Amino acid sequence: ATNTAERIEAYEAAVLADPDCEIAHFQLGKLYKIQRDYAAAVGSLERAMATATTGNGTRAEYAVELGICAALLGEQDRALRSWLDAIGLDPTLLRPYMNIAHTYEETGDLQQAELFFRKALLLAPNDSRLYYNLARIYARRNEWHKALAQYQLQLIMDQNDPWCHSNIATCYLQLDDEPQARRHLEQTVALDPEGEAGQYAQLILSGLGEEPGPA
Repeated sequence: ATNTAERIEAYEAAVLADPDCEIAHFQLGKLYKIQRDYAAAVGSLERAMATATTGNGTRAEYAVELGICAALLGEQDRALRSWLDAIGLDPTLLRPYMNIAHTYEETGDLQQAELFFRKALLLAPNDSRLYYNLARIYARRNEWHKALAQYQLQLIMDQNDPWCHSNIATCYLQLDDEPQARRHLEQTVALDPEGEAGQYAQLILSGLGEEPGPA
């Protein structure tokens, strides 16, 4: 089978011949997802879960995919349940924590979003995305000291991320610390002189005016 439709046909024949063929149900779920037939994908992934004889780790992966397809259908509650199932099956998987946190953030439940980003952070303390995500949550709540602390932790992971310097500058401006804001904006320009981050930083610097000289 060389294309998606032919592969679907082959796996559909396989599950007709053996309704308990776990891997065929899972592969069908992935193929339906590629075709954006998310309802069919959810059905196949549910059957993969129901027929699974493999370990909890594999079933957790099925539950993650099931949650993603449910979310793509706009069924957020079902998606959240699937990701919680995945965590129950394999608490070491990072993706369900991230997916749950992003979903809560999208629905405006920033407290739950923070909780699940922090749970993810316990699993992956070297993942700079988590510090960025937590900083964004705190910024949305106008908790600028907390946001700044997370961006500074992100910066430890990548000293040369211009947007991180830009975000730190935003925090300092909100905290009325213009000298520190200016320092990070200048660093942004130095790291990304022609890019979007650098040009944005130059715009803010021009709005700040001349740096005051010694008294």
